[in-house]
Amino acid sequence: MVVNHELIAKNIIKYRTSGNISQRVLAEKIGVAPATLSSIECNRMKASITLLLKIAENLNISIDYLFEGNLKHKQIDLKTVSNSDNEFSDKLRVAGIKHKEFLLDVLSEYSK
Repeated sequence: MVVNHELIAKNIIKYRTSGNISQRVLAEKIGVAPATLSSIECNRMKASITLLLKIAENLNISIDYLFEGNLKHKQIDLKTVSNSDNEFSDKLRVAGIKHKEFLLDVLSEYSK
């Protein structure tokens, strides 16, 4: 999976401005200098996942909105998928009931 950081920067701007939040105010809330936030928004600097979580939280959005439209999947090798399926099946076979229930919850949420 390849992440397009330019689109993350554009999404930060989009959600910040739609919430009428200035760079200065958001920077203060997430604990960085306004110049740092500006560099992130201009795609001169890449934000860490921790910082992206803080940004999303302060914009009252889920972090996946910052990644909106920018995830590109690499071509998948079917042999790799088959090996992954086998490995997953093996681990699932020996997993406890709590782990299986958790995985079912995750898969249910993902498939909505």
